[in-house]
Amino acid sequence: MTETTANAEANGSEPAIVLPHRGKAVVLFALAAVACLGLAALAWLALEAELVLAEEPEGELVVVLGGVLVAACGVAVVAAWQMGAGDLERMKAGTMDPAGKLATRCGLWLTKLLVLSVIGLGLTVLVRHLIDLWQVYVLH
Repeated sequence: MTETTANAEANGSEPAIVLPHRGKAVVLFALAAVACLGLAALAWLALEAELVLAEEPEGELVVVLGGVLVAACGVAVVAAWQMGAGDLERMKAGTMDPAGKLATRCGLWLTKLLVLSVIGLGLTVLVRHLIDLWQVYVLH
């Protein structure tokens, strides 16, 4: 029996409907996003190291799969973030079972860490390409 239901019964009123927590689902979406992004990074590294050439049929497949994995990562990140933030608000309001609060927080923090990592990686790649352009067009 949850705290909200116990309080309602003690007051003699109708117990409020308490939704089950989705903490495990938030963590699973966050982990799915990490896995998709990791596989997309492996595809990008294979192209960057010229293990596969983009002009070859296998290279085109690697490029397409990398794009699909990045899109899947984006979907999983949005789902984890929306579910986690919404569930924490519902737990705070007392309309959701607070038993999954720790898992929900972990999934939400993992999602935020992933977003910050992607931003950092994007900035690193951008700076690297700007340095390459500087060396090609300005220094030569």
